[in-house]
Amino acid sequence: MECGGKRSATPLWPRRNKAVARAKAVSRSACHRTPEWGYGTRLLRDLERRAFLSGIRTLTLETPRRRPLTLEFYRKHGYQETGRGIYGAVETVLFGKILVGQRDA
Repeated sequence: MECGGKRSATPLWPRRNKAVARAKAVSRSACHRTPEWGYGTRLLRDLERRAFLSGIRTLTLETPRRRPLTLEFYRKHGYQETGRGIYGAVETVLFGKILVGQRDA
């Protein structure tokens, strides 16, 4: 996603195989919030689109279990819980989503 000539999402996705990757990090720029999409939605949609255009068809991520708004955000955007994990001393939830028909917009 472009915003004033600056990229607003910088995905880092180590591939698990040719079509599966794990989202590791995104960053945001000073893009304006739109009425229908907040920053998080815009970043996530851009990450998914760029992953799809790179040949990735399944995206996975991990987030702390004690962040109910974050868990609900990913569920709202079609991510399914695939398991639980531990990152250091933090309990985490693993999510996955099959990317279908992401456009180059």
